[in-house]
Amino acid sequence: MVVKAHPSHPGTSEIVAGAVAAAVAERGLAEGVFSMVYGGAETGQRLAVHPAVRAIAFTGSRAGGLALMAAARSRPVPIQVHAEMSSVNPYSCCPRRSTRGPGRSARNSCSR
Repeated sequence: MVVKAHPSHPGTSEIVAGAVAAAVAERGLAEGVFSMVYGGAETGQRLAVHPAVRAIAFTGSRAGGLALMAAARSRPVPIQVHAEMSSVNPYSCCPRRSTRGPGRSARNSCSR
């Protein structure tokens, strides 16, 4: 997995990358299974057309997502792009049992 850090949030990107790297090591996965790179739109475009990349996940602007989708379609063998466009504050929800009633577990286990 290669993650491109957001250029406006290098510190947050570094913290998250450290947590992922620790989890990879803790689970005994191969070294190099996770990497983070820095750069702007050009870096994202170069990753999108690299032959070793098999899928793209993206959160950000509509323009950025559409550019990645165009790059993915331009490849000899197009790849999937999973994009959350026009949003820069995604939520991650993890299933968790709650004693507070239906619908509460997802809301209580979301992080921004």
